[in-house]
Amino acid sequence: MKKSSHNKIKNTSVIFELLVRKVTSDILNGTKHSSAIPIIKEHFRRSSILGKELNLYQSLSKPQRLSESKANYLIDEVVKMHRTLDKKTLNRAKYEVIKEIKNAYDFKKFFEVKIANYRRLGSIYVLFETGGTTNNPETTVKNRYALVEAMTIEAKKKDRTDDVESVLKEQDKDIRILTYRLMVDKFNKKHSSMLDENQRRLIKNYICNVDQNNPLRDFIETEITTVKRQIKESMSKVDDEVVKIKLNEIVKMLDEYKTSKVITESDILNLLRYYELAKELKELK
Repeated sequence: MKKSSHNKIKNTSVIFELLVRKVTSDILNGTKHSSAIPIIKEHFRRSSILGKELNLYQSLSKPQRLSESKANYLIDEVVKMHRTLDKKTLNRAKYEVIKEIKNAYDFKKFFEVKIANYRRLGSIYVLFETGGTTNNPETTVKNRYALVEAMTIEAKKKDRTDDVESVLKEQDKDIRILTYRLMVDKFNKKHSSMLDENQRRLIKNYICNVDQNNPLRDFIETEITTVKRQIKESMSKVDDEVVKIKLNEIVKMLDEYKTSKVITESDILNLLRYYELAKELKELK
């Protein structure tokens, strides 16, 4: 039986997402000809073997709203389809794309970038590589359960967004970031006074650091400290005792606030709300 450990360097979906992330980063940084584009075009065509494997990855990693039985059935069918791929051809294709990435980018830094659904892709990789069976039954169960849980939890979530947000949430993260950038740019041209300088700077940092989580995380942690100080300074203006209690709870939350390794849209939205709160408190007389 095959080994059951995840190797991100050989995970087709991880490679593809990092290449797409590079395209996004290069565009935002003003690079006219991203080296990632020809690599994607050459190796990830739908008719290529990597394109076929990527499609199988996406069948299990895209947002799902399934019952547990349907999730298990889908996993079985996709793993079965993966077994039909020629492994020698597939491994050769991975070798070629990795060689091109090494020639175009700093290989270590390329794979240091964090991916939000990394664990899910790792579970899929293990199931694909082992054909669903390993010499370690616990590992097989663990990876299958992780996928089933992800698919069924999504089915239980209540949809509280409007149509536009729903559509965006179904898209790849990088597509959403580019979309948000266009929306924010257009919004600022018409309503430049609506977003203050702090909020605009936060959004700009989020966009420009799409492939660099460490600088963005450091920025957010610094801003959290500033916002906490501003809220504390303004609390003396509040007369309502209930409001004071709530503000103290918020300050306590900020004291315990730690950003995760991967910066999410939730982190950005929370900080935008804290900015807004600090601004409203500052305007109190």
